[in-house]
Amino acid sequence: MADFKVGGNIDGWCTKCKLVLAHTIEALAGSDVKRVCCNTCSGKHQYKAHPPGTKAVKTARFAAAPKATSYAALLETHNDTEAVDYSFQAKFLLGALLRHASFGLGIVTADRGGNKIEVLFPAGPKILVHAQA
Repeated sequence: MADFKVGGNIDGWCTKCKLVLAHTIEALAGSDVKRVCCNTCSGKHQYKAHPPGTKAVKTARFAAAPKATSYAALLETHNDTEAVDYSFQAKFLLGALLRHASFGLGIVTADRGGNKIEVLFPAGPKILVHAQA
């Protein structure tokens, strides 16, 4: 199980955005995350790991070791020279390799709808904006 701390990041259901997004942990009860702040809309609410009506399934993405292994495995399928510099104006497709100025080399792992993508970086997943005119 991952060690969570106040100020750390965790993916969870945002009650305002109605998406599973990255949140900053604001309160813990023992090792259980209780209160979070959405990194996208800044909404503060109780932590919900999954959308309403879905079965709670533990995923490997919350554990540090599998995340690193997953990133390394995905990176092996790409050549560093094919990485495109990140720009919020560029459109990125699933599986695209991008180079972010702050986060480094990342791989697009999910389309979050609209203009949001999830990108897996060495430090973990981040939600980024793309395809902005």
